[in-house]
Amino acid sequence: MLVRVKSNPDGKEDWVLIELQGDVDTSNGEHMKSQNIGDFHFAKDGTPILIIGYHILYGKDTPMSKPIAVLKKKSNSEGCLNEEHPAEYTVIAIAKRKIIFKTRPKRIVNHFITQ
Repeated sequence: MLVRVKSNPDGKEDWVLIELQGDVDTSNGEHMKSQNIGDFHFAKDGTPILIIGYHILYGKDTPMSKPIAVLKKKSNSEGCLNEEHPAEYTVIAIAKRKIIFKTRPKRIVNHFITQ
C-alpha cells in the first residue's frame, strides 16, 4: 500500500510504501477498498507505529533499492486519447522509502469486555 507521509522538516510530502507481513482482514468480512485500516504515527525517536484495532505494530523506515512510481491513468472522457494512444499515464509521485512492519503485532488490550 502506498501512502503520503509528511515527515520532512520542511513539510514536503513524501510517498512511502507500507509493507505488512501476513494478512489484514476485516471483522465483518467486507472488502478493504477505501476503508481505514488503522492509525499510523511516528514515535518521538522516529519509529513508525501502526495501530490496527487492539493491536500495535512497530516498523522500520528503510530506503528502497528501486523506487516505485505512483501513476494516474488518464480517462477517455477527457477527450485527449485516441486509437493511436489508447492509454496515457501521469506520474504523480516517486516512492523512495518503505516502512516495513515485520514483527508480530502486540496486543494493546488484554481482556475484552462483553455484554
